[in-house]
Order: sequence, then C-alpha cells, then structure tokens
Amino acid sequence: MKRGFDELVDGLITGARNMIGIAIATAAAGIIVGAVSQTGIGLKLAALVEFLSMGHIMLMLLWTGILSLILGMGLPTTANYIVVSSLLAPVIVSLA
Repeated sequence: MKRGFDELVDGLITGARNMIGIAIATAAAGIIVGAVSQTGIGLKLAALVEFLSMGHIMLMLLWTGILSLILGMGLPTTANYIVVSSLLAPVIVSLA
C-alpha cells in the first residue's frame, strides 16, 4: 500500500517536471500569437499566402511550410505548431 502511494507521488512529481517545458512553449506561443493578432500582421500574412498560392492548395501548403520555418525560428516544435495553426489554418480551411 505504501509502495503504491510512493510510486504515485513520484509519478506526479515527474509529470509536473516534464510539463514545465510544455508550459513555457505554450506561453511563448501565446505571447507571439497575441502580438501578431494585435498588430494585424497575422491577417496580412494570411492574405500574402493566399495571394502567392493563387488558389492552389499545394502552393498554399508550400508557402505555409516556408512561413512555418520562418516563424518557428527559435521556438520549440509545440509553440511553432500553435503559432502557425492559429495564423494560417483559417486560410487553408477556407480554400479547401
């Protein structure tokens, strides 16, 4: 009984330590998305991708990948996914 409780406590501590990196990445992504939304550059990026793709879904995905690389420099993978999906997913969904 005590051994199981000790393992539960150790598992909770390990899980909390592992979540620190994800929490920081999510916070960074939230700050970036908020700054991009407040300045209006997110709409301009989405319009740029839509203009450069000329209505072709494959070109749009290519440009989204390029912007993902540019916007994701210095961000962890999770934060990059959150930033790009919040900015460019509505444009891709509207075209598809």
